[in-house]
Amino acid sequence: MATAENAEPDARTPVSPATRLAVWTGIVGVLCTLLLAIEPHVPGRMSIFFHLLYTYDRPVAEASVLLVPLAAALAPYCGRMAAVAAACGRHPWRAAALTGIVFALGARYVYHAHPLSMDEYAVWFQSRLFANGALSAHFPPSWLDRLIYQPFQNYFLVVSHTSGNVISAYWPGFALLMAPFSLAGAEWLCNPVLSALTVVAIARTCRLVFPENEAIAGWAILFTVASPVFAGSGISYFAMTGLLLANLVFTWGFLQPTTRSLFLSGVVGSIALTFHNPLPHTLFALPWLIWFLGQRPPSRHAAALLAGYLPLTVLLGLGWVLVTAHVGADVAGPATHPPSQGFLARVASVFSLPDASILISRVAGTIKLWVWAVPGLLVLACMGYARWRERAAVQLLAASALVTFLGYFFVPFDQGNGWGYRYFHPAWGTLPILAGAAVAGEFRHDGGKAFSALRNLAGAFVAGSVLILVPWQLRNIETHISAQLARLPDTPADRRSIVFLFVDRNTVLDDLVQNDPFLRGRSVRMIGRGEQEDGKFLRNAHIAATPLPATELGQVWLIGP
Repeated sequence: MATAENAEPDARTPVSPATRLAVWTGIVGVLCTLLLAIEPHVPGRMSIFFHLLYTYDRPVAEASVLLVPLAAALAPYCGRMAAVAAACGRHPWRAAALTGIVFALGARYVYHAHPLSMDEYAVWFQSRLFANGALSAHFPPSWLDRLIYQPFQNYFLVVSHTSGNVISAYWPGFALLMAPFSLAGAEWLCNPVLSALTVVAIARTCRLVFPENEAIAGWAILFTVASPVFAGSGISYFAMTGLLLANLVFTWGFLQPTTRSLFLSGVVGSIALTFHNPLPHTLFALPWLIWFLGQRPPSRHAAALLAGYLPLTVLLGLGWVLVTAHVGADVAGPATHPPSQGFLARVASVFSLPDASILISRVAGTIKLWVWAVPGLLVLACMGYARWRERAAVQLLAASALVTFLGYFFVPFDQGNGWGYRYFHPAWGTLPILAGAAVAGEFRHDGGKAFSALRNLAGAFVAGSVLILVPWQLRNIETHISAQLARLPDTPADRRSIVFLFVDRNTVLDDLVQNDPFLRGRSVRMIGRGEQEDGKFLRNAHIAATPLPATELGQVWLIGP
């Protein structure tokens, strides 16, 4: 009887948190690797998104699985990571400054200060217009189909074939924020600065959600800067870094509700709403707004939030819809639709019920979410939620992540270019915060031993990600962008030129037809149609130019003597 009683507690001894972390990280990592061994054949969906997934992310997924036993073996020697986390938590501005410097170097030498995709180029283009005090560019109408790939017209850039005006199709918040950097000729520095501020915002949000546990902020910073996706987004021209920052700051007014803080949350929310397109912030903010209204707040609080939201939403949101509708209202067309009708039709086209191809794309996005983070970050986030789920702020952070994740199942596009799961990134900050909540603090049932083991294993995962996964993914980014830029024909440094790119011979060339909105570059890139037609186009434009020998992908014409 005594033996049975003594044996019973052992049988009921719970699995330690460190063991759960290692096992689940290994299981999910193996599952992702197995799924990546199957290349889906979905008509119309094998895009650059899947090319990046299978070319670069698949080997990283395999390496992440191997990191699990390595991290488990090294975990007992990673006790000092807690001291590093504590230092980050005490001095978030120092961690932010170091992050900004490293990312600035990455933007310049890894990303080559080059807007890779049309999503990035459209913002870069518009920011240069704003920096020069203009709303739209003006090209000769007959040049439009040469300067802007036709399928991209009125999709990434709104054009008028009557006036020659060109303007970004995206809402203008990010371009306005980038404009001061454009004025200095350093657009590449914008996202590194926003990334540095995001590190501080992560720490501040942790202190508001967990005021009694300062260690959480330090661990959340470590999980953030050690995740490859944070670096990949932070050195790019994508809007997701700014949306991540704005969404975090938006929550502060709800975590410390005063009239002033809620007004500022509304202002930041309106910036996030008009930063790129309204969907990322709408999905993130929805749980917070529903909860806020459900609390029956004082009328002055609700009025302050609305007063913060309204002005910039009307000016930058509705105002931009009207401006782009005016630019795109081609009077030479057979019919001109009211701006509101065009906008509503565009909004309706963005949503649809998920089909098989979208389900495959979202599964692939989830794999990217796993591969581009510190190993086990999603597992730790779930553990953090489980530990603190009675706290309303934790429930809201988790709800924002879940609504953002599920919301994009009704958007009928894969994300195209981008690093990690770009659609989820505006809500990605919830993951390191919840993961930090899992690691920091003691577990009551064993007097702190489980906490120590979990902390050491998490520290080993962070170290492995910083030393292996982040450099690997940055190398992948640099390799991809270098290969893209290598497709451009060489141009003389001492002569102005026009580079005609034969986009019909290689589908990735269309993203390379990029120009300053005032055509101030030493080389102007255009869509080529063969030497005869290109020569005729230049003669009709009264441009004296001499052709160099054509390459497979393009031809350079030197301007003037």
